[in-house]
Amino acid sequence: MLISCAVKPPTAPPSPASLALYRDAGCDAVHLAWSRLEPSEILTWLQSANLRLSGVDVGAFEAAANADAAATIARIRTRMEWARAVGSTSICLATGQRRGQPWTILSEGIQELLPAADDHGLDVHVLNARDTTIEQIEDLRRLFADIPHPSLRLALDIGAFHASAVNPRDVLAEFADLVGCIRVSDRIGKRPVPLGQGKVNLQRIIRQAAECSYRGWFVLDPCENRDSETAASPANAVAYLRKLG
Repeated sequence: MLISCAVKPPTAPPSPASLALYRDAGCDAVHLAWSRLEPSEILTWLQSANLRLSGVDVGAFEAAANADAAATIARIRTRMEWARAVGSTSICLATGQRRGQPWTILSEGIQELLPAADDHGLDVHVLNARDTTIEQIEDLRRLFADIPHPSLRLALDIGAFHASAVNPRDVLAEFADLVGCIRVSDRIGKRPVPLGQGKVNLQRIIRQAAECSYRGWFVLDPCENRDSETAASPANAVAYLRKLG
């Protein structure tokens, strides 16, 4: 089982010690969001902790009108270049508001982004999230029917599907060969909670992923990266996930 932790991007040249928490917790990698830091600073940071990079969040394709689409595409292409420069082989792309983003805007935008992704050797993992254009299993059927491209994959967010009343096991049953990464979190209703304290049947989902021969990254939700009274430490979260796998 390959385990990564989603880490908030640093806003200043990072200290090597800031990643030691994840390395010592037993993570194999970290998953970063795009940052204004130079790629060389990120690479030095990762190397200092002897951690790999599992992927990069590049934000959302949130354009809701043709007039906004060009600027959104340009911004994401720039972030793609950054992702490749820091050594990533995939990006994670969120989508716009479900009630405000026309499907054609999203579909055409992703199709324009895919050639640039191929040029950089990147897979595009589209993220499901509550109240966004990619929320329900029917949205996935439409997405992959509209855009049958080998670099287009799903970032399967377990907690987000649960919050949207979608069973992640149904998604795995239908789209296992298109899953690029699995974002792992637990929920009580819509509320994120530490792994094992919510209503998500993580054991059955992880077992089904194995039965589907999934060999990609399991990315721990940021909720699992804060040590507080309401969130598990990375070490506890990693240990819990490994026990399931």
